[in-house]
Amino acid sequence: MRSTRLIFAAGVLVAGASLACSSDSLTDSNAPPGLALSLTPAADTIFIADTVATAAPLALSLSATSLGRSVVTPTGVEWTSSDPGVAVVSPTGVVTAAGIGTTTVTARVNDARATTTIVVAFRATQVTLSPTSLVGVAGDTVVVTASALDANGALVPGTIYAFSSSDVTAAAVSQTGTRTARVVFLKAGATRVNVTAAGQTVSATGTVLARDFISAPVSGAPQGALTISAGDDATCGLLPLGRGYCFGRAGLLGIAKDTSCFTDTGTREGCTLIPLRIAGSLNLTSVSVGETVACGATADNRAYCWGSNATGQLGNGTASTGTSATPTLVTGSVSAGAISLARVAAGGNHVCGLTPVGAAWCWGNDALLQLGNGDAFPLSSTTPVPVAGAQTYTMITAGTSHTCALRADGAAFCWGDNRKGQLGAGPVGSPIDVPTLVSGGLTFASLSAGGDHTCGITRTGAAFCWGSNETGQLGHGDATDFYDVPMAVAGSQTYKSISVGSRSGCAVTTGGSAFCWGADDFGQLGNGVSSTSPSVSPVPVSGGHTDFTSVTVGRRHACAVGASGAYCWGSNVLGALGNELQALIQPVPQKTATPQ
Repeated sequence: MRSTRLIFAAGVLVAGASLACSSDSLTDSNAPPGLALSLTPAADTIFIADTVATAAPLALSLSATSLGRSVVTPTGVEWTSSDPGVAVVSPTGVVTAAGIGTTTVTARVNDARATTTIVVAFRATQVTLSPTSLVGVAGDTVVVTASALDANGALVPGTIYAFSSSDVTAAAVSQTGTRTARVVFLKAGATRVNVTAAGQTVSATGTVLARDFISAPVSGAPQGALTISAGDDATCGLLPLGRGYCFGRAGLLGIAKDTSCFTDTGTREGCTLIPLRIAGSLNLTSVSVGETVACGATADNRAYCWGSNATGQLGNGTASTGTSATPTLVTGSVSAGAISLARVAAGGNHVCGLTPVGAAWCWGNDALLQLGNGDAFPLSSTTPVPVAGAQTYTMITAGTSHTCALRADGAAFCWGDNRKGQLGAGPVGSPIDVPTLVSGGLTFASLSAGGDHTCGITRTGAAFCWGSNETGQLGHGDATDFYDVPMAVAGSQTYKSISVGSRSGCAVTTGGSAFCWGADDFGQLGNGVSSTSPSVSPVPVSGGHTDFTSVTVGRRHACAVGASGAYCWGSNVLGALGNELQALIQPVPQKTATPQ
């Protein structure tokens, strides 16, 4: 092909000789030097309501610059569509839909080109956000996904999604992809996660729960279940949604990570000074810390234990020296097809649990018949064995070498060691290997088994204790060696929660105050002092707290849980108070640190 040759000289257009050109030759002989083109919009979507014929055409705008300055757009622009089956473009830059899909429209003048991506899609008839409800603990991260759907339920391509949070102090939202965003829960409160797309805005409700041990019931937990449990210089508790955290002596934490702490005997031992998540990321409905072992149960009725396994107290079919730093599944739970355990109680060297229908099973050390399986022979078991009798129970508690359980009608039964009258069946004597009714005809609302003694709260709120009383741990007002039948705790208080440890006990009144009695050599009574002289009657815990709902007592420390979180007092030599400190004695309630 021959064409007229145009020569630019000093801005003057001069006609000259002809120039042979191919199809890539100049399309505009008036194009200025250094021509650059741009199209507006740079990308767009042509929406189709029902048929292609109904789609409105899209007019593109072409602008030009020469040597960095805006110029009049040259004439003779060549317009093309990479896929005319999706959209065609007119000589004036008007795009008309032809079918569903994506095409690239190009405007060309000589060697200067500009492109835009055009998507032809059905108009979004619905925008969704998944999940539609967000519930988590402060510090959690979740991912949400938005979808703009057409009338056929297909994703509309080319849709732009914009995410936001209605309360940026409760949750922060950051977009991670075209359709996804990361939501970080910041603090307790309510928020909405919003997404705007295709002209529509939809929201997911968000509830952020406090990262703290609080008195609110844990989802799925049995009636009256504690959300925190104190053992031998270690404490474990549950956050909302069943997140388990532990602190204190490393062997009972179910955590592989720990540090080294000094002890009151001058040695060093592994410990954790702040609450850390139990390994395995289990979501628990109950947790119990004993003297050598700790256990928890999940919502699907699986039981897990960690700590020592010297007498088979992990319940996994083995017995071995050393400790398990991570939770071990108890053999005979759901996965093994034998029994399910909805709640567990850790004692000295044995553990007991209840099935969902209230049948009792125990495992571990049986030297003093604390497994209660009725064989009259002290034989430890590495897997759960059924407790003798046809009784079913609503709660179970394990002491150093004895066990007690509560029947639905409030009758209390105990078995195991009875040398100090801790079974409450009088008189003291040899261990008993079957559940034995506690004397006195009392009907209890809760029970707690400790070192060599037991306490309970009746359905009217009165506290009774029995067993060893060498340090006044029965709270009767005297230091008589033992009582083998229930005796009323001194004072006129009415209680809603009670717990006993090695040589002391505590209870929470119906008004939310805490009282303790017994040994106080490590400040475990929480009344601001420590003394080698025990208190034989309840004394008030310092701090003026009136929002406590439950209490738990370990070997030489105690904790209480209220609406504002958990507070612990007593020995903190291995970090059992969870307040980031190490101290031999802290005799007043200390707020536990935020779980990490």
